[in-house]
Amino acid sequence: MKLIFLSKFIDKFELGLTVDPNDKTSMGSIFDKLNDQSLLLNYQKNINNLNKNILNKSKVVKDYYSLI
Repeated sequence: MKLIFLSKFIDKFELGLTVDPNDKTSMGSIFDKLNDQSLLLNYQKNINNLNKNILNKSKVVKDYYSLI
């Protein structure tokens, strides 16, 4: 159950790729996206932005629990 909320957090901030365990095509889609250099660079930019401007424990916890 917690993994679902973590995937929502990742999706919300566009931090990376998530796999839906109930979707058999999900993994194939992920492998296709791993070849997209611009997508991976965008994830890196978003992670850096999260670390610099957004990330603090109380905000992360609040955002995480808002997805529950």
